[in-house]
Amino acid sequence: MSAAKRYEPNTLGGRIKKLRCSENIGEQLLCDALGMQIRTLRMVENGEKEPTLQQLAQLAGFFGTTADYLLKGEDK
Repeated sequence: MSAAKRYEPNTLGGRIKKLRCSENIGEQLLCDALGMQIRTLRMVENGEKEPTLQQLAQLAGFFGTTADYLLKGEDK
């Protein structure tokens, strides 16, 4: 697995990256759809920053999942 495709599935950022990569969605496309900076997305995916509540809700909506799934890995 390439470095760009690696993620930690037991973390919030890892679950976001897993969803994004499994649906072949590029960083730029996701950021454009959510009005988020790429740097912010990368920091969230790498566990360096937590998303705001608004960003969490937007991410869950974009991927058709729940905040519970993103936060805890439950109720997808």
